[in-house]
Amino acid sequence: MKVIKITPRGYCKGVVRALQIAQNARNQYPTHEIYILGMLVHNTYVSKALQQINIQSVEAKGKTRLELLDQIPLGSVVIFSAHGVSQSVRDKAKALGLIAIDAS
Repeated sequence: MKVIKITPRGYCKGVVRALQIAQNARNQYPTHEIYILGMLVHNTYVSKALQQINIQSVEAKGKTRLELLDQIPLGSVVIFSAHGVSQSVRDKAKALGLIAIDAS
C-alpha cells in the first residue's frame, strides 16, 4: 500500500461555494441588509467573518425557518444556508418581499 500525504483543504467545496455566494450577495446588494437564515455553515470563524461585512445570521433555538423569516425586515436579502430549506420557506420569503438567494 502506498500512502499519499495531502494538504488539508480547510473547508469542503460546498462551504467555500456558500461563502462565495454570501460575499457576492454583499457586492451585488451593497446597501441592503443581508441575513442568513440560520448559520451559513457551522463555524464560528466564518460567522464572525460574515458579520464583519454586515451579514447577520438569524437563528433561535426552538424556532423553525418559517418563524425565523418573520424576523427579517421587508426588502432585505435573505440567504438560505448551505443546508437547504423547504419549498414552504422559499414561498414565504417571496410572499414577504425578500430577495432570496440560495446557498445550498
